[in-house]
Amino acid sequence: MRSDLAAAVAALDVKPGELVHAVLVCQDRRAFDVENLLFYNLGQGAFTRIADHGMRFERLDAPPPPCPVPLETDAPYLHLYLPAAVTSGYLHWRSAGSLASWRNAACGSRVADLSLASVWSAIKRSGVTAQRDVPSSGPLAIRLVLAGSAPCRLASCLKGLVDGALSALHSHDGSSIDVIAPRLAARLGLSVPSAKELLADRSADVLGRIRLVTPWGASLQWLPRDDLLVAGELVRVHAGSSGWLLSGEVTRVEENEDTRGLIHS
Repeated sequence: MRSDLAAAVAALDVKPGELVHAVLVCQDRRAFDVENLLFYNLGQGAFTRIADHGMRFERLDAPPPPCPVPLETDAPYLHLYLPAAVTSGYLHWRSAGSLASWRNAACGSRVADLSLASVWSAIKRSGVTAQRDVPSSGPLAIRLVLAGSAPCRLASCLKGLVDGALSALHSHDGSSIDVIAPRLAARLGLSVPSAKELLADRSADVLGRIRLVTPWGASLQWLPRDDLLVAGELVRVHAGSSGWLLSGEVTRVEENEDTRGLIHS
């Protein structure tokens, strides 16, 4: 079934000025990355042709509508993929206040520079505007705009960009810092004191001070609160700059009751 769905998604007619909009409808309240279920579990190849301008995703806590074909049991999940205008926004969520935003974080010039750690470092050093008066405990959405001229498959970069951005809105609690900082410094070409300073920086930690990074074998594992994310989008802007520039905003969101019934109509 997954291969049939991937083939159908790959055949979507996504026109210039549109992106691929993916929606997950279910009542599974376990913590999971919605973008993983909608994009990565399907296979990045399904989005190679159709995601040149952008990708949008959202999760709705509701029972799925009846399946249009007979099934032996009720379907607990609906995966919906459709072309949508870049400017159209989410189907089921609306902003309840901006938590943090940044503009033109310089991420380097290679696709490898769009990895989680590189994005985290670029945003931390770019100057984040943080709003401490907006609650961060509710559902969140993220919007990213990636400007650059180099070839890039958005489906392969989405996870690193989203998790790197969310990580930049945390500070690290100091756990295993003497193991983590040298590894991170070597990965990013920083001094160890600079890596420690970025990890401890609380100027924009609107998502909290947590154990953000942990040793994982000889590498590092990042643990941002991505379980709070119910919606997000990544838009590609083809610009003449020699490197990648990443702008973004993380907002608290609430359900848009005016559109809740769209999936069932």
